[in-house]
Amino acid sequence: RANEKLREDQQKLAIERDSLPVVSQGSVLGLIDSLANSLNISPQKAQLGLVVFLSVLLDFFAAFFVGLIGEENRFRQQYRQLNALSLAGINGQVKEIKLLEHFNPSEVGTSEISDEEIEVTIVPEPEPEEPKTPYEQTIDALSTNKVNCTKRAVSNFLKLPTDEVDAIFKQLLEEGIVTKKPNNHYQWIGVKDAA
Repeated sequence: RANEKLREDQQKLAIERDSLPVVSQGSVLGLIDSLANSLNISPQKAQLGLVVFLSVLLDFFAAFFVGLIGEENRFRQQYRQLNALSLAGINGQVKEIKLLEHFNPSEVGTSEISDEEIEVTIVPEPEPEEPKTPYEQTIDALSTNKVNCTKRAVSNFLKLPTDEVDAIFKQLLEEGIVTKKPNNHYQWIGVKDAA
């Protein structure tokens, strides 16, 4: 008997639901209709208000995400710049800053010091070494373990184009300074060991 009563209640609810107009049976249209009824306005005004509200909400979300993406790009750019500076410091290729290069102390005179009291000793400046060839720079870098024995590492370290690095590694291979393993990786043998 309890089941029969529940079945009758379900049928009454189904009849009541089916008697409603089709407009109020849909979820969105039902929401707009109930909103219009609660605010005592026409359904068209409620629909317009809902569209305006949702478009403003969408604009806020769009502005938020555009700002977020811009902030991420600024952070990424700043991180790359800082990372490049720290890598340049590690490479050991940091140029020394020459302070007071233009200053010549002999040009600055004082009344207390005379030329007779000063003994001048001339120290000959050592002649600057000739710049090393890329081949010699590669051997130095590999022998001091500043760089791994790979073409890419040498190219990045010495800032050389890949075709020049290929020629250097070919010469190193011919001279027996490096060997080529079966997996096509290079192995540093060394200048003394090869001779």
